[in-house]
Amino acid sequence: MTTVKPAVAARVKAAVAKVLAEQYGPDAVFDPVVVVPTDDGDGEVYLHVYMVFDENAIEIDTHKDIKFLGLLAEELGEGMSPEVLTHSFIEKSGWPEFSRNPYVVPR
Repeated sequence: MTTVKPAVAARVKAAVAKVLAEQYGPDAVFDPVVVVPTDDGDGEVYLHVYMVFDENAIEIDTHKDIKFLGLLAEELGEGMSPEVLTHSFIEKSGWPEFSRNPYVVPR
């Protein structure tokens, strides 16, 4: 099973936190933020970022979502283009069941 090096996961999580704070404000809570390596089936590995939010406190804005990966890649800098990153916003109410799927969040 492919894993993410702790330093890479920490770097991605910090960049995600910064971009989300810029987009949704510093008081918006996205927790947890999970970085998972995913194999596309052809041996290419990319990182998928799951961001869990309280659907009663935050409304995900489609326009912000469209810009998210570009802003994240810009924040991460060289080597982390949008082509190697994907993301999902997951409602907190659905996260417990969603996170039990071993294909989504490896154990």
